Amino acid sequence: MCRLLKLMLVPLVTFFIISTSSVSYAEDIVMATWGGKYGKTFQKYMIDSFREKTGHNVKMIFGGSLTNKQKIASQRDNPQVDVIMLTGLDAKDALRRGLTEALDPQEISSISQITDIGLPRLDGKIVGAGMWLYGMGILYRTDKIDWEINSWDDLWDSRLKRKVALPTPKYAQSKFIVSINRILGGPDADVDLAFKKIRTIGENAVLEFDGSVALHKQFAQGETWIAPVLSITAAVPIAQGVPARFVVPKEGGAGGVDVMALVNNSSHRDVAVAFINHAIASGPIGQTCAALLVNCVNKNVPEDPNVLLSRAQVSNFYEVDELAISTAQGGWLERWAKEISPLVRR
Repeated sequence: MCRLLKLMLVPLVTFFIISTSSVSYAEDIVMATWGGKYGKTFQKYMIDSFREKTGHNVKMIFGGSLTNKQKIASQRDNPQVDVIMLTGLDAKDALRRGLTEALDPQEISSISQITDIGLPRLDGKIVGAGMWLYGMGILYRTDKIDWEINSWDDLWDSRLKRKVALPTPKYAQSKFIVSINRILGGPDADVDLAFKKIRTIGENAVLEFDGSVALHKQFAQGETWIAPVLSITAAVPIAQGVPARFVVPKEGGAGGVDVMALVNNSSHRDVAVAFINHAIASGPIGQTCAALLVNCVNKNVPEDPNVLLSRAQVSNFYEVDELAISTAQGGWLERWAKEISPLVRR
């Protein structure tokens, strides 16, 4: 009888072990994010420490902000992603479309450590927890330009003939055009004043760019001396030893944040919330920002002298109406092709 009982218990014990193991594995989560150096840094400073603390792992899948947003949209009825990293604009759009869930400061206590600009909102709801801040400024070659650059108007200096690179509306969600428009008193969604101003740059324009790769090459070769870029774009040639400087103009520049958001209807919501709370806390996010050399938006992280900009400089970045810009941007692209691109192609 005892032997028969043992034989009956063996498969039950085996089933129990397999079942509990499956439950543990099922509590692991998936995060959609950027790859390369970013992915490696997240693994080292966010994911490994979270696994050590909780026993839960975070699997990463890689893609750009827009691509990953499209991915969770295609999985709306059966989400395969639990946490997603997005630009502030994509995060607002994702919440508006019901792809993500607004974050609750009562549920995610680390949100209290983040500055106001690091918590982009839609209709008063927090669309994602900010990680770092970046914004538009001017990158220029210090071995080519021996005078001070401190204003957007410096791009129109006659000494810069055929040396200015201009970002199209595709770059950085039109933040250059919006920055110029703000100076002239125009609203973010109507940049007519900016277009009229940019047209007058005339023969100074030598290059237009949609992304950073083309600019970095021309800038390193000295064919372009100066360009309006995001601070995170400027950090690359400077880190590579190109004699250059990045300044936030005295008039300020349009800023933005990259955020961590919670995918709606996540089947592992509790673990996903716990991971966000862990990742944006001062320890993990501070180490992450230091490794990436970006300006952290966590108030409890000490200022890092190794990053490109000081906190005083970063304070000159301002929020813009990203959703309104996104809606109008298609028309701006057409106008740019007609009015500004010919300046470069002469």
